[in-house]
Amino acid sequence: GANTGLFLDSDGSNLTDCEFGFFDSVGLDIDSCDNVTVDGGSAHDCVGSGAGGYYVGAITPTADNIVINNVTVYNSNNGIVLDNCTGVIVQNSTIRNNTFNGLYVPLNATATVRYNIIRNNNDIGVHVRKTGVIGCTVSLNYNLIYTNTNEGVYVNEGSTLTAYNNVLKGNGKGYRVDGAATNATIKNNITYDNTVEAYVDADVDQSL
Repeated sequence: GANTGLFLDSDGSNLTDCEFGFFDSVGLDIDSCDNVTVDGGSAHDCVGSGAGGYYVGAITPTADNIVINNVTVYNSNNGIVLDNCTGVIVQNSTIRNNTFNGLYVPLNATATVRYNIIRNNNDIGVHVRKTGVIGCTVSLNYNLIYTNTNEGVYVNEGSTLTAYNNVLKGNGKGYRVDGAATNATIKNNITYDNTVEAYVDADVDQSL
């Protein structure tokens, strides 16, 4: 298949009910543009060398004020990748059966993730980390996160997570928080039937 389904770099774009499938790199690449809404549709079977189903970000300038609403993403390397972007909202979506992470937030991103089903990913449901100089900040609220192989939610390496009112069930670890300078606030969550309900490293700045 082709490398990328759609490379989008136009401010103010609105995509409705678009399907992106069977690409070697990324289904939808939202790159260096602002005020974009993706409403409905799906990305699937993007399993080559690239990021996966949906990718939001750029080296410079950042991609800002992006809304991904009511999509389904599955059978890709990663479901959704947020990388060097701000003001992103991922909501009302199903992220399932991906090879690595359901939602992967590796570098200089701020995002709100709410009202999603994130399940059956082969590594981690939601992975928030710092792969460069600047970490990530994620607000994770009202999500159902279950049956992910290793962790339901994993935050590490100097990033910040605020997690309220989520349900984590049947994951390898429910929450995993580790790495110096990592900040985690986790309250009013339900975790059950995980192999380990929560794992917190000793040097984490935490509020649980």
